[in-house]
Amino acid sequence: YLIRPLHNEEHDQALGLILSDIYSTPKFIGLDFKSDEKSMESLESFIKDNLKTKFAFGCFKNETNELVGVDIMYVWRPNDHVGDYGPEYGESFCNYTKYLKHVEGRLRFHFADVFIEFLTSFGLFTLPNYQDSEIKKEMMAIRSNVAVRLGVKVNGAALFGERMITFADDLNYKVFEKITENDVNNTSVEFLKGADIFPIVIVGMMLFGEGGI
Repeated sequence: YLIRPLHNEEHDQALGLILSDIYSTPKFIGLDFKSDEKSMESLESFIKDNLKTKFAFGCFKNETNELVGVDIMYVWRPNDHVGDYGPEYGESFCNYTKYLKHVEGRLRFHFADVFIEFLTSFGLFTLPNYQDSEIKKEMMAIRSNVAVRLGVKVNGAALFGERMITFADDLNYKVFEKITENDVNNTSVEFLKGADIFPIVIVGMMLFGEGGI
């Protein structure tokens, strides 16, 4: 496999892969996009905008050049966060952005006292046949290389599923927090209750320099 930044002409293919991954996942993080047309439109626009950044990477099969995975990374900086969206964008999409902001908040809690910025991701998406494959581990490993090139000292993520947590452990990520279903009570992400994603594990890795990780 070859993992590299996506070219502009590959964005439509990447968009299709990401949407297919989300829509084929029963109740993706507790959300039902397929029954919410406004949310589907908002999600597609959100992904298109973020694919235009230089931090969108694809995983391609060497033999066929088939795109099998996409990772959209971004660097969080002070006063830089996922935007606020009103009900006109659709309930499922608004809840998805609440989840992203909640993850940002937990990463800030663990990192921001020491690090001014950190690398994270909107999600790592694959074709159905690659959901639990080693390519996800290889794609996670690329994040460290991207952060180093940018001079960002730490990268972090929110993970769920035993396979992803095992990959993070293999790559020497440190576990900072395990968010249980009870932990989301009376929070902006209480809608996650009942979703098959707990515990949500907050992990991080310091890449170089001095710091508290």
